[in-house]
Amino acid sequence: ALRAAMVLTAPWIAEVTRPMTDSPDILEQVMALEVVAKTAPEIGREQFLAALASPDRSVRLRGLQGLERLGDPSTVHDISKHLDDEGDPDLRAAAARALGAIGDPSAVPSLYGSVNDHSPIVRREAVAALVAIGDDEIGPFLVTQLERTPPLAHPAMLQLLAILGDPAQIPDLALYLDPEDEEVR
Repeated sequence: ALRAAMVLTAPWIAEVTRPMTDSPDILEQVMALEVVAKTAPEIGREQFLAALASPDRSVRLRGLQGLERLGDPSTVHDISKHLDDEGDPDLRAAAARALGAIGDPSAVPSLYGSVNDHSPIVRREAVAALVAIGDDEIGPFLVTQLERTPPLAHPAMLQLLAILGDPAQIPDLALYLDPEDEEVR
């Protein structure tokens, strides 16, 4: 029944499914969180937040996805904490994506902390979230980071700058048109 409900969009389905978000059965819990997120995320705020504390990775992921769909700025602190503390890089990336979708400027400090994450997917999502929020400082910040990084890290930093799509960064990047390093060029 939960699988069938996942393709339906009637809000009453979320009401019926919401109690299953606390199920001891992980599959049932995951599917219920997904149904609530897709059909009526506005009624699942507390369930999504509770899911962040789950020991199960898939439950935490559905909690983050639900909070992203909900788009409630009052959840930014909880998502930012998850971004800072989560061990799984895919879930940190999902947290950054959720913060970008919510678009609240209070997430900016946490996102800047993730721009230097050891995982490339987290770095990309953090930069994309900062762009979505409308942070004007991410371009100059990345250029400064680029200047401080060793040449081997230049391609990764340049990929982050490409996310910005900001023509104002072109003069700063012209220095890196090194004809001897094809990957950087």
